Amino acid sequence: MLTHHAFICRTPVFTDTHIRDIRASFPLSAETEYVTLEAFGIDDVRTLTEKAFVRPKEGKQLLLVVGLKTITVESQQALLKILEEPPSSTTFLFIVPKTLFLLPTLLSRFHEYEYPTEVVEKPNQSFLNFKSLSPADRIVLITEKMAAKDTNWVEEIKIGLQSLLQEPKSGAKLQNVATLYFVAEHLQTRGAANKMLLEELALSLT
Repeated sequence: MLTHHAFICRTPVFTDTHIRDIRASFPLSAETEYVTLEAFGIDDVRTLTEKAFVRPKEGKQLLLVVGLKTITVESQQALLKILEEPPSSTTFLFIVPKTLFLLPTLLSRFHEYEYPTEVVEKPNQSFLNFKSLSPADRIVLITEKMAAKDTNWVEEIKIGLQSLLQEPKSGAKLQNVATLYFVAEHLQTRGAANKMLLEELALSLT
């Protein structure tokens, strides 16, 4: 039996099929309900809370699989209560993109679940190429990518930066660490000035 009631799985692939594959690998036999959303807001917190308190129709356990691409800070704060005091019969499995920023207070409520897969992620060539350029050439590339509205490139830069910051002792080796963390946290979030953040990264990354 699982000893935690809330799990999170960060994935580079966010599709309905992949979400169901992750659920199939999750070691809990329980009635399952899926909640998959592009954007998770305050109203969705209320809906999720109501679902959590509905008794399972079959068996004694309910697994709520919550797939979301984006979530507001206010919604993250509102989620804390249901994750702190959940019904004993309900387990949560949140599935989110690797690039999604979550508040440390919310992350602390989750137990990390790693999806068992044989897929080996390829090195992020977009970020490696970006890092190899001079600051001036990075600015030129950013202008080109933003003009082309290349959101996939921006996402790859964010993933690459997050990976760099997560490397053992990377903080001790990098300059401008606070700025790099700020960019990694806010890039591609709601209302973010992505071009300005990328330009800040271009000048700060050494």
